[in-house]
Amino acid sequence: MLAIDKFAVKETLTSRGTPVQFWYYPESPEKLEPTSIHTEKIIEFLEDETGVPYVWGTYAQVMVQDFMYGAMENTSATIFGDFFFVDKRGFQDRNYIGVNAHELTHQWFGDLITARSSSHAWLQESFATYYAKLFFNTLEGEDAVKWEQRKEVNNALNASKKDKFPIMQSSAGSSRIYSKGSTVLQMMRYVMGDAHFKKAINYYVKKYSFKNCDTDDFRKSIIDATGMNMDWFIEQWVKKGGEPYYSVSYAQTKEGIQISVEQIQEQDATIGLFKMPIDFAVYYKDGSKERVRKWIEGRHTFVTIPNKEKKEVAFVLFDENSQITKKVIFNKTFEELSFQLIKAENMMDRYDAALALKNIDFDKKESILRKAFNLEVFWGIRAEIASQLAVSDDPLLMGNVYKDTHAGVRKSLIINLEVNDKNKHIFLSALKDSSYKTVEYALQKIMESSLERTIKVDAMNSTMMVNGHMNNVKITWLENAIKFYPSENLQYKTLLKDYASNLYEFRTRTAAMAALKRLNIFDETLMHSLIDASISANRRLAGPAKGVYSYFASQPEFEKVIKNHFSLAKYDQKTFKLIQNAGLIR
Repeated sequence: MLAIDKFAVKETLTSRGTPVQFWYYPESPEKLEPTSIHTEKIIEFLEDETGVPYVWGTYAQVMVQDFMYGAMENTSATIFGDFFFVDKRGFQDRNYIGVNAHELTHQWFGDLITARSSSHAWLQESFATYYAKLFFNTLEGEDAVKWEQRKEVNNALNASKKDKFPIMQSSAGSSRIYSKGSTVLQMMRYVMGDAHFKKAINYYVKKYSFKNCDTDDFRKSIIDATGMNMDWFIEQWVKKGGEPYYSVSYAQTKEGIQISVEQIQEQDATIGLFKMPIDFAVYYKDGSKERVRKWIEGRHTFVTIPNKEKKEVAFVLFDENSQITKKVIFNKTFEELSFQLIKAENMMDRYDAALALKNIDFDKKESILRKAFNLEVFWGIRAEIASQLAVSDDPLLMGNVYKDTHAGVRKSLIINLEVNDKNKHIFLSALKDSSYKTVEYALQKIMESSLERTIKVDAMNSTMMVNGHMNNVKITWLENAIKFYPSENLQYKTLLKDYASNLYEFRTRTAAMAALKRLNIFDETLMHSLIDASISANRRLAGPAKGVYSYFASQPEFEKVIKNHFSLAKYDQKTFKLIQNAGLIR
């Protein structure tokens, strides 16, 4: 690969001596450390996980403008989009760590070992997604890994609403090749155990280094390294499609707690019954608990957990700690959910209880939500609780929630909280939040509210000099300034149109274009920018630009501007052909 710009370079070594280079824009040195952080640690983590040292000598990373993906690994070097080049404030909203770990993993799975064909691309992308997720355990603990896993499960289940392709299919799509495949590897480790899983990975990487391989090579590596036959697992999770859909209930019987598990997914030639070990747990009101792991593989299975002392059940967990990629129906009472939200040992089980409380009347759940918010250690659950508490009319409660140390919790509150006189002080505080996204949301909601003009003037004044990451705050400010200061809106329109031009990277441009569309502002200047963007090789710029162009082109009041442009414009033959292919000339 070749990247050319005015770069500065940070050169370091891992503790084991691997040279690391990080090429960056020298005019923004404050963004270097938040973006390059942990690269050396990721290399060492991957060496430990695979048991195979980094083999390519130096590892380099370089940022570029308008990169159409998040990043792309090349052997010994990764190119990534400069939208990941963040300062300390932007770091809170979105940072480079996960993508950094993903691309570094490809130095083993993708470059050192390469899939034989696109049908086996999961051997690269699923592995890179899985190990990137696993790296967060070294930074934030297991809860961070489980949080990412839940996002992956949701992606996989959403993909299954459209079709039931297996992972090992060239048309499987990124939600399966990346997300679902990552959960499959996590389930494989759960089934095999850490020691056997790492032994199999080490054997596989060493045997197929500098070679092409396919899924069967990986399958055979597992049995050769460990003696464990995981053919059934790969058959149902990789070669076949779909996910299990369980219907679960329980009853107290003479024998104990009898749990009914039924697989209710539709079956066909490619989707059958799933066979997996499932963790069950019964929590009793006296604080004790019983756990058992049972293999579930039939259509309908009963699992009994003895309860000789006839203890009173607080709640029952099916697939404790959410190990399995699945859909599940397990109806629980408000009392059971309340106990689970407070008492469940694992974060994901508490989170599931919080989600299940969404549809419960606020007056009924308010006290348990308050208690859980104060006790909860994981920010994601506090963010969910904050979104549900946001309907409260208690300004003191809202103020306490906003004091949360995690930006994600504060952001959740601002997104869900209504702006009114009682809580306006929270939104005014949020204008100075360390998270740029929270500032953006707070400003927009204040300007859309019925608060008095003096407060809106204060909000605009306090954010006037804040650009944000990829100018997110500035574009929101300009959009509101155009409406709020009509006598001065010409200069603000000019500035907003500048942000839509090729002076800026694509994320700023697309945000500015969207704002101009909402404002219904169109002229020759914007048209030039839209045409330039629509013929870009960057699909994430071209797609939105064509959409905005089509919106304006469909309006009679702008038809003359477009006709005049093409009657007078002089494009070279290549550019004119690109414009035609983009559908801009009708």
